[in-house]
Amino acid sequence: MPPPARQRPRPRPAPRPAPRPAPPNKQSDNGQLMTPPKGQLQAASSGPEKRQIKYNILTYLACVQECQIDVTDMVPIEAQGILGRGGQAIVVQTQQSLDTTLAFKYRIPEPSMFGSRSWASEKGDDAAYREICSEVMALGHPEIRKHPNIVQLLAVSWELRRKKGWIFGSTLQVWPMMIFEKASHEDLRKFMTAGEGKELSLAAGVGICEDLASALAVVHSNDIIHGDIKPENVLVFAGPVVKLADFGFSALASGKPFRLGGD
Repeated sequence: MPPPARQRPRPRPAPRPAPRPAPPNKQSDNGQLMTPPKGQLQAASSGPEKRQIKYNILTYLACVQECQIDVTDMVPIEAQGILGRGGQAIVVQTQQSLDTTLAFKYRIPEPSMFGSRSWASEKGDDAAYREICSEVMALGHPEIRKHPNIVQLLAVSWELRRKKGWIFGSTLQVWPMMIFEKASHEDLRKFMTAGEGKELSLAAGVGICEDLASALAVVHSNDIIHGDIKPENVLVFAGPVVKLADFGFSALASGKPFRLGGD
């Protein structure tokens, strides 16, 4: 009989390296052990959490609540006159009493392709609400609200509007409105080119410049950029008293985050 075949010896597994000892915890000046807080451990393991804010009617109401701005059910009557119209917003006047006329500002809704909630429509609404929230947060700042040369945001409201589609159909949407005091002499450009503005003395003109400089100083000192300074965005009231208006393009310059409610 032939001799049995020799079997090759199996290779032995390599020895596992011994686990490294844990680094000693840091000690304080009094000799006690110091361990990092639990939140720091979670942040170190998972990394910073990035949240993308979605701007909508709820975000708008959160900004209103944060700034403690009054909410009312007043709606404008467009037949009483349009004060101004731009590419993004329209301002109409409404007489609430014999001696009170208010200005209502609301966003012009953009039409969607098919009259439904398409991706492009939601993206446009998000940008619109982002600008509205920026204006509310800027005008709701405590130092902005009490400055005599910055227009006062009296209250906010909203109305239901039909958003027409480009092809067919429409959707019912809630659009916020901001209520301001109405200027008796409209904007600064119209005031200086017609009426009482032409008869202003040099001292009165210098006073207007000082008032606007004071308003801008308060805005910039609170890390807010107006973004659209021009004579049309300066309203003239009786006196004459000028007030900086239209914070629709305003933005926070410092980049400091703000929290809307909760911890």
